[in-house]
Amino acid sequence: MTGCYGHGLVGLPSEERHGFVWVVLTAGAAIDVADHLGPLDAELARWPLAGSEFLTERRLDADVNWKAALEAFAENYHFASVHGGSIIGQNTVPNTASFDRYGLHHRIAFPSPWITDSPAEVDTPLGSLSLVYWVHPNLVLAVSAVGTEIIDILPGEAPGSCVVQHGWMATTPAPDDATRAGYWELYELVHAAVRDEDFTMLPSCGDGIRHAQHHHLVIGRNEPGVQNVVRAFVETLGLDLAADRS
Repeated sequence: MTGCYGHGLVGLPSEERHGFVWVVLTAGAAIDVADHLGPLDAELARWPLAGSEFLTERRLDADVNWKAALEAFAENYHFASVHGGSIIGQNTVPNTASFDRYGLHHRIAFPSPWITDSPAEVDTPLGSLSLVYWVHPNLVLAVSAVGTEIIDILPGEAPGSCVVQHGWMATTPAPDDATRAGYWELYELVHAAVRDEDFTMLPSCGDGIRHAQHHHLVIGRNEPGVQNVVRAFVETLGLDLAADRS
């Protein structure tokens, strides 16, 4: 960005890795993506992210805290009720998932309904699983055989608001217009589910937390991803939740 400084622009630390451009939003700060990803770095390298073709992204403004919005992508027990009639609910098994932590980050694997149909014919885990990664602090990558959702969640202007950039890229670049049209159709279905289902429901969850009379909340054992989101923020911020409850 050397040629841009005369126009009042400030260069931000950036690095390309796994097909993404990673940026720190503070000028002059250090950046080391591999170090930040830690054990998740090798995990992301397993998938063909770098060779994928970016399709599009859209912005969503929501009346919910950005950390609460992240938690919606850290569990799947809401799929049956929130996404029961959409593409998300139809292509996953609700209340069944595996959880793995990678340092501060995590991975949740959701089985597809056809996982038991012809196991011998599945030559890749993505043939029968959808993988959702949380990259601390604010990035969600939902990886499937067809493509990857890129969900970037940032704080809004107020504590109870957030800005979401919801993008999608195809695992296999479209060889023709018909294939690209199919990709667009898929993205429209997924985006509608996120916009009209997740982010229609989330503001009421935020209202419940803000107006509740409870001193604290208990996160159940069926929510290990949500637990990890909270623990990761507690760890990085140096908080003591036990002390806060006393």
